[in-house]
Amino acid sequence: MSILSTGPIANNPSNGQRLTRQVTVKIDNRSPSNPATVLIRGYYLDGSRILYVLDTQNVLPNAVITRNFYADFDGFEFVFTIQGATEEEVQISVWGKNETGQIVAAHRLLSSELLGADLGPTGLPGPQGATGPQGGQGATGIQGATGPQGVTGEQGATGPRGATGIQGVTGPKGATGLQGATGPVGPPTPISVNRIYVANADSNNVSVINGFTNSVTATVGVGSRPGAVAVNPTTNRIYVANFDSDNVSVIDGFFNSVTATVSVGRAPNAVAVNPITNTIYVTNEGSDVSVIDGFTNSVIATVSEGDALQGVGVNPTTNRIYVTSAGNTYISVIEGFLNSVIATVPVMGVPLGVAINTITNRIYATNLISNTVSIIDGLSNSVSDMVPAAGTNPHGVDVNPTTNRIYVANQGSNTVSIIDGIDDSVIATVPVGSFPIGVGVNPLTNGIYVANSGNNTISVISGNTNTVIATIPVGDNPVAIGVNP
Repeated sequence: MSILSTGPIANNPSNGQRLTRQVTVKIDNRSPSNPATVLIRGYYLDGSRILYVLDTQNVLPNAVITRNFYADFDGFEFVFTIQGATEEEVQISVWGKNETGQIVAAHRLLSSELLGADLGPTGLPGPQGATGPQGGQGATGIQGATGPQGVTGEQGATGPRGATGIQGVTGPKGATGLQGATGPVGPPTPISVNRIYVANADSNNVSVINGFTNSVTATVGVGSRPGAVAVNPTTNRIYVANFDSDNVSVIDGFFNSVTATVSVGRAPNAVAVNPITNTIYVTNEGSDVSVIDGFTNSVIATVSEGDALQGVGVNPTTNRIYVTSAGNTYISVIEGFLNSVIATVPVMGVPLGVAINTITNRIYATNLISNTVSIIDGLSNSVSDMVPAAGTNPHGVDVNPTTNRIYVANQGSNTVSIIDGIDDSVIATVPVGSFPIGVGVNPLTNGIYVANSGNNTISVISGNTNTVIATIPVGDNPVAIGVNP
C-alpha cells in the first residue's frame, strides 16, 4: 500500500478571486495485469483539517480515470491511498482549474511531485489503553407508550326513578321540505405510489425502489455523473441532473425509460420541481439557474445568480424558488412568475442543501462548515433561527410537512439528525451508512430514505420510531434521492 499527498495548497483570494475553483485528478494504472484501488480524500484547510471528499476508485490495468472536485477554499489538500498495483505502476496528477476551466499552473502537481511513502505490513495491535472517565448522563429518552387501562370498578346502585310527567298533545305533522342540492364530492383519499429514485453518480444510472417492499425494481441509464433527482408526482416524470454531461434526463415513471434529454448550463448539480406550474429548476455550478418547461422539455429562462450554486428547493404554494450559493454564503430567493431574484438571505458557512415546509412556509438550509441548519421565514426572507445540526458536515435535508419534522444527513458523522419544526430543536440522531449525502421523505408513509455514498446503500428510517428498518443496496456512489409519494 502507498500513500501520496499534495501537501497543503494555499488558495487565498487575489483581487477578490481564488485562483483554483475546481481540482481535476487523473489516475493512470500503467500495469498491464494488476488492477489498483485508489482511495481519494480531500480536506479543506480553515484553521483545522476537515474531510469533505471521500471517494474510492477501482482502476483496471492500462486504464485512466478522471475525477473533478469542488475546491473553492482558502486552502486544501488531497491524499491518495493506493492498493493493488505498485506506486511506480500507478501515476496520479492533480490540476487546479479556475472558474472558466483553465489550468492554474501554480496548482499543477505531477505524480513525481506528490509527497508519498510506502507502508510496510501492519504490526501487531498494541495493548488497550486505560478506560477513560465516564461521560455525563445522556438526554432522557422518549416517554414510553401508555399502559393498558385498569379493570373497571363495580357499578354503583341505581337511584330511585322519578315520577313520569303528563304527556302533552301531539301536534300535526308539518309538510316535508324540498330536498337540498347534493354537495360537492370530497377530495379522494391519497393513494401512495411510494416509488423512490436514487441517483448513482459513479454508475451513471438511477435505481428505482418499491417503497412497499424496499427492493430495487428497475435501473435506468442516464447521463454522465448524475448528482441530483426530483419528481413531479402529477405527471409522474423524474428529472435527473447529470453533472459531467451538462444536461437533464427526463424519465417516464410508468415505463422507467428516458423520454427526453435537456441541455442546461455548466455542471448541473441540483434540481427541483413545481408540480403546480410543471416547471423544473436546475442549479448549475457555473453560477446560474436553468428554468425548464415540463410540457415542452425546453429551457425557457436562465437566471444568473451567486457563485458555486449547490442546492435548490421550491415552494409551489408561493411559487418561490430557493437556491444555496456556497461561494457567497447566502440563499437566493427567485420569484417564479418573473424568473428574477427578489431577495438574498445571508447564512453562516457554505450552505449546501435546502428544503421547504409548504405548510409553515419555512425554509431549512444546511451549512457545511458551521455544522448548523439555518431556518428562514418565507414571509420576511430573513433567518428566524439557527439550529446546531448535532452532527458534522450536514449536507442533504428534507421535510415531512405533515409531521413538521426535518431530516438532515450529516456526512461527517454518518448520522441523520431529526429536528422538531415546532420548537426548532434536535429530538433524535439516527446512525445510518457511510458518508450520507442525500435524503428524501415520503409524507404519506412517513418513510425517510438516506443515500449512503460511502457504502452504496440506502438506509430506510421509520418516522414513527426514528429507527433504521431496512438497508437497500443500489449503484455506485448514490448521492441524491427523489420520492414519488
